[in-house]
Amino acid sequence: PPRSTLFPYTTLFRSNVFDKLGPLEARISHAEMRRQIVDFCGEAPEFWAYYAAYDWVVLAQLMGTMAELPPTWPIFAHDLVQYAWSLGCGELPAQPDGAHNALIDARWNVTAGRHLDECARRHELVGAH
Repeated sequence: PPRSTLFPYTTLFRSNVFDKLGPLEARISHAEMRRQIVDFCGEAPEFWAYYAAYDWVVLAQLMGTMAELPPTWPIFAHDLVQYAWSLGCGELPAQPDGAHNALIDARWNVTAGRHLDECARRHELVGAH
């Protein structure tokens, strides 16, 4: 049966994820994806994300289970929104056009993290994260 009958895509999922994956022949297996992510992240990464919970669950599922994460990896991801809230920093910088593009989102996460680090310094909370 067509893949769409096996997995009922939502409009949001289709437009922000599935449609950006490229043709089937250009995709890699989950095992290869895991290998590339582990190689890229290294032995002791620190993960930060905007509303991190869902992304963290998906990453852990890609590894198999939470217990199958690389043993030197943390078992959580830091959340930029929670960090902003805990600092009392209010609004994060505006997101650029192209949201839901992994590279654009990653660059924005860096911008937001730097903004929050500056907010922490202004509030004398140096080393807050």
